[in-house]
Amino acid sequence: MNNNLKSVRKAHIAHIDINAFYASCEQLRHPEYRGKPVIVGEGKRAVVSAASYEARKYGIHSAMPYFQAKKLCPDGIYLKVDMKYYLAVSARVFDIFESFTYAVEKIGADEAFLDLAPAESIFGGPREIAQKIKSKIKQDIGLDCTIGIANSKSVAKIASTQAKPANKAGGKLFVETDGSGILVVEPDQTEEFLRSLPVKALWGVGKATQAKLANFGIYQVSTLLDYPKSAILKALGNKVGQNILDLASGIDSRDVDFHQKKEKSIGKERTLREDTRDLEILKTYLKEQSANISQTLKKHHEKAKTITLVLRMEDLLRYTRSKTLDFPTYSRFELFDQARDLLIDFLGKDRRKVRLIGISTSNFIPENQAFANQTLFDAGDKKKEKFDKLDKILNQM
Repeated sequence: MNNNLKSVRKAHIAHIDINAFYASCEQLRHPEYRGKPVIVGEGKRAVVSAASYEARKYGIHSAMPYFQAKKLCPDGIYLKVDMKYYLAVSARVFDIFESFTYAVEKIGADEAFLDLAPAESIFGGPREIAQKIKSKIKQDIGLDCTIGIANSKSVAKIASTQAKPANKAGGKLFVETDGSGILVVEPDQTEEFLRSLPVKALWGVGKATQAKLANFGIYQVSTLLDYPKSAILKALGNKVGQNILDLASGIDSRDVDFHQKKEKSIGKERTLREDTRDLEILKTYLKEQSANISQTLKKHHEKAKTITLVLRMEDLLRYTRSKTLDFPTYSRFELFDQARDLLIDFLGKDRRKVRLIGISTSNFIPENQAFANQTLFDAGDKKKEKFDKLDKILNQM
């Protein structure tokens, strides 16, 4: 751990999540949609990417099949994903984050970890900083967010989830929410806060792990921590079992991972709401990740030659499958195309469900050198020309 941060860090790590991001962006540019059920998806055969809180009252949630959402809410406002617009709004949000602290770790277009310790001498204590960030995002952009603050990343993320509008203020938690969208868990509150939660609130506890723990009658973190450790390790395996027990105890020494040096890889990962083998659902995540990574590569003026598919399966085992291209790219279409093919190939040989999916890029070549490194054949490749044209069209929109 970074000793400088360790010496001053108490409850200084914040997890900030923009509420119902894609749907909120649509309500932002279409004021007439505010207060109405907005569902963002890709079409009849695809899945829901985001649902406004008004839509969630009908039971609609992300990763739900589109046709099922239509049955639950036939009069909802159904919109296509506009990733270019969402990423533009996301950039404004992250500009606000970085105006308060340099220690920002981007998790996705709509969420990040921030270490607030470097900002305290200027902006006040952690809760005060969180209130200022929340107010500025609302005032400057028009979006709402929830913020969890703790002395570790895992507890901060749990706290932000508990602070969401869908969770009632004053719920059955050791640290009660107050409806402000900000929940601070002090170090001396961490143990009891975690004990008050169901085990599914912990990172890494998906349906498969929940089922294994249910065999022992374990549904709450308090029961998990009071159960014989040897039985937990035997049921879940030493590595997975110890990791879950550590998180349940609030043991998480990871710092906010902000990179000021050049990255060796650029990627995005997402833990799914439910384990699945549904290719349409998985492709939806790959499309979003491809667009996000493409924007980052362009910002860095880099192209990548190696594309890696990242999967964590229902048993929590992690796998990667890579493809190195003949020519470097930052095209969102090429990134998606390659990741999708790797996914189809993997699922054709493995019958387990997917818990986490992601894309990583590496083997970078500066944008201004990429063309010079291509052969005449590569430069005339019809597939590359198609992707380049699509990217140019989108950039002009």
